[in-house]
Amino acid sequence: MTIKDLLRKIEEEQLALLMTKNPVTVEPNDSLEKAVEIFLENPFKSLPVVEKERLVGFLTVRDLIKKIAELNISKSVKDYMCDTAVCVWDGMPLNIACEIMRLSNLELCPVLDSNAKLVGLIDEKILLAKSLVEEYVEKTHYASLSSEDDAWS
Repeated sequence: MTIKDLLRKIEEEQLALLMTKNPVTVEPNDSLEKAVEIFLENPFKSLPVVEKERLVGFLTVRDLIKKIAELNISKSVKDYMCDTAVCVWDGMPLNIACEIMRLSNLELCPVLDSNAKLVGLIDEKILLAKSLVEEYVEKTHYASLSSEDDAWS
């Protein structure tokens, strides 16, 4: 289950209906190339490592980055960076920014001011937190409107 899956099914309460069934996995002796291909073709940030159908660990994108750092590559960032980005404006309504990120399939989006200066970043974790807080406030608001005035309301 990804954060985007959760946002699409925010009302769901059963884990079995939210989880990713039959997840993509790797085995301990699989090549790193195979794992990298899986990461490139999917929105995953981690892969379960299984041996004889038993979970034995996880491989994360962060693990791969740590290993790359150990290679002491001397090239500059410009050799690897993407020079295009989908950005949002700091005065844009959050729901519009969310939709732009969803349509662009982005996990992270730069936020620019009216002078095109980078003033921040918005990511899917922020969006998830906002969604959950809004849902909580909405439920709490409706609960407080009930005819029963108990301490929890």
